Amino acid sequence: MPPQIKFTREDVLTAALDIAIGGGLNAITAQGIAAKLNSSVQPLYSSFASIQELKQALAESICKLFREYVISVYTGEPHLDIWIGELLFAKQFKNLYVSFQVERNSFEDLFMQVNYEEFEVFKSDLKLRELTHDQLHAFYRHMQIHAYGLCVMICNKYWSDKTNIGFVRVIKEIAEVTLNAVRENKILGRSHWFNQAEIEIETPRVQSTLTFLPSHWQLKRSKI
Repeated sequence: MPPQIKFTREDVLTAALDIAIGGGLNAITAQGIAAKLNSSVQPLYSSFASIQELKQALAESICKLFREYVISVYTGEPHLDIWIGELLFAKQFKNLYVSFQVERNSFEDLFMQVNYEEFEVFKSDLKLRELTHDQLHAFYRHMQIHAYGLCVMICNKYWSDKTNIGFVRVIKEIAEVTLNAVRENKILGRSHWFNQAEIEIETPRVQSTLTFLPSHWQLKRSKI
């Protein structure tokens, strides 16, 4: 009788990571991990009480990996480097980025903590030393929005860059334009944002020719 192969917790996590890289977090199943390890599901449940516990451990590991990307030095300018790192992560791990940054999940607090650390690194950039805290927040938030959109484009294969030169150039261009706008107070800081209840945007009434649409899909006046 051949000796029984013993799998460690790390072996199970590695198998789960391989599956997630190929198909996202939702692709992870007990049967899939068993097939990856060429075994039964016993190694999984010997190391983890449930699939959810495994996913939690995996999310923590992926979050650490994401953090390494966004706090690494690429240009020497922190206000650029964190976004370049995020783009590189999205390029390298498309399905992981979608699972943890685009799709709603129960691990958002892990990545929110990285955002707080990102902001501390961001505001340490000497190039931004003359900005107020409000301006820093406005600059960070707008760069975050731009970078997120670019990452989604990368994940959906609308944008590719084999050399990464294009990524760096675009981030630099966006940062320059946004920073100038912040310095000229053309972009509002957080303390100047309107309360949601104070803003009313009227959606224009449109006479749709698509009569087959359900009535609840029709455009109506609404508050945003």
